[in-house]
Amino acid sequence: MPVAAPSPAATNPATHSPAPPAPGPIEFIDSDEVTLNGTQHLVGTTAGLYKVLGRPDSLVAPDMMDYCMPYYHNRPFKCAYYGRSCTEVYGDTAVVTSLDFNRHPGLELRSAGLRLSRATTLVSLANVFPQAVKKQSIVDVYKKGQRVQILLESAQVPNDYTWSLLFHNGLLESIELSTPC
Repeated sequence: MPVAAPSPAATNPATHSPAPPAPGPIEFIDSDEVTLNGTQHLVGTTAGLYKVLGRPDSLVAPDMMDYCMPYYHNRPFKCAYYGRSCTEVYGDTAVVTSLDFNRHPGLELRSAGLRLSRATTLVSLANVFPQAVKKQSIVDVYKKGQRVQILLESAQVPNDYTWSLLFHNGLLESIELSTPC
């Protein structure tokens, strides 16, 4: 029985497509390790949050028809608003879900080897999270216009929560812990 000759493309390395590169390590900001100004964890005490951010502009029970996936399921909470920043307050526990760095110019999110503030640039973020910055997208933000969005996982093992970092004119404007609805 005759054997078919291999195609020239299969034997010529110049025309053979290389295998796609292996995916790199997961780029993430560990929600459990991040602090506000080095003192308050993102899931911490309400009193500690008030020491860092001050009293909220408003503290309201959310309309759960408009609210997507609170941090703690089946626990009553209120939303503490600081302008566009939001924190879920469960009595003496506060969970930071979004921060507007323009509203809090002295605020810094910190973890090992990472500092995020309103002085953070896309270039400096690319030094820490090169793949995420390469995958940046443009989004329309209500009453603000277009922003550059960088998405990062919230843990080394991906889960339902993702960090959305929004940049305007190359500088970090806000960060939000978001979930799919």
